Formats: sequence, structure tokens, C-alpha cells
Amino acid sequence: ETKEYYNTQYDDIIYELTDAEELQGTSDAKVTPAVKIYEGFTSPERQEITINADGSGFLDYYYKRNEYNVKLNGDNGIDELIGERKYLYADTVRIRANVKPGYTWKEWDGDVVSGEEQYYTFTMPSNNVEETASTSIVEYTISYNSNDADPTTAKAVMPENPETYNI
Repeated sequence: ETKEYYNTQYDDIIYELTDAEELQGTSDAKVTPAVKIYEGFTSPERQEITINADGSGFLDYYYKRNEYNVKLNGDNGIDELIGERKYLYADTVRIRANVKPGYTWKEWDGDVVSGEEQYYTFTMPSNNVEETASTSIVEYTISYNSNDADPTTAKAVMPENPETYNI
């Protein structure tokens, strides 16, 4: 008897032979070969096969690629997060964070990504992933001179980061 194991590639349409075994048994015997466990795949139900009189038999097991979620979070300086959705195990995941005016990019932090790259690519693991994008607020230094007095400097952090200032 020959038993082959197939894993889905993408969209449950294309399968790739992952493993094959040749087993021994008695002619006309009914057997139920075990399934294997592959990371990131759902194992099929066990199937029964009858070994032919000539000792041959053939059984295919098809494994479904699992789907996992990528969740993206951002602080107040993040305008848009791109890449949050479901992915199949081993898919290429691309995430990106767009920053609001008045903020600068800081970093990603989470389950897979840690670093200062604003655009990040990784391979989907066999679990859900959560990542958080963070920014730093831009601080402006404002110098003003009132009635010909000595110049005064003040550091200001504007809560909404307006584009115009009234002094």
C-alpha cells in the first residue's frame, strides 16, 4: 500500500506532495492509516482502504492550509494601518503604517515585528499576530520678541498639532 500526504499551496486548489510512505499489509485487509501533523495545516479525517489481492493499494491524504489573523493597532499619531486581514500559513505579509502630520514614525512592536521599519514584511506563522505601530509627537521651538524685549524661547507641544499658530 502506498500512502501519500499532500498540503494545499494556495486557495485550496493546488496541492504539493509533502510526504509518501509504503506500508505492508495482508491482501483484502481493511486498514486505516494514521494521518500526520504538519505545522500550519489541518489534518484530514482518517480514511479506510482495502488492500488489493495483489498487495497494492493507494491512499491520498489532503491537508488544508490554516488561516490566521493579523491585527494592527496604532497610537494617536497613526493615520492609517495597512495589512490587517486574514492570511494563510506561510503567506508573505506586508504591513505599513501611515503617520499623521505633526508626528514622526517610531517603531512596530508585537508578536512578530520589532523594529524601526515603517514598511515591514514577514512570513505568516502558525498563529494569529498582533502588532502595534507607534509614533513620536513633533515638538516645536517657538521664539518670539515682544516690544523689543529680550527674545524668549518656549518649547510647546500642541495637542492637535495645528499647521498655523497664533501668538
